[in-house]
Amino acid sequence: VHLVDIWNMIEAFRDNGLNTLDHNTEINVEGHGKLTVFSVKAMLATMCGGKILDKLRYIFSQISDSNGLMIFTKFDQFLKEVLKLPTAVFEGPSFGYTEHSVRTCFPQQVRENTSGLLFLVNTVLASEVPWLPRLY
Repeated sequence: VHLVDIWNMIEAFRDNGLNTLDHNTEINVEGHGKLTVFSVKAMLATMCGGKILDKLRYIFSQISDSNGLMIFTKFDQFLKEVLKLPTAVFEGPSFGYTEHSVRTCFPQQVRENTSGLLFLVNTVLASEVPWLPRLY
């Protein structure tokens, strides 16, 4: 998957109609269960190739509202989904997660009022969530 860049991944999402589906829509994975659209997008956007800033822009588009403001609960959901990747290869304990630890990155007013792309980029690149850049 790392050989496919984020722009081609986004195009694949569009070609397969994932951009029109609600994030909570479940997709059958042949004989293995179901994944939500959000989970598929989060994991593939994380694993694909490309510049980290381009990937963060795409992720931001998935966790923000129509006014371009990030929604903390969606960011939290994104982190939980992405952490399924290292857990799948038995690396979960290396990338610990608690909602409390992520909340410390976001002042109360930010969690309540949401925030923009610049805040997300600064949070990730400033290692406020230190394990996230390592997944890229």
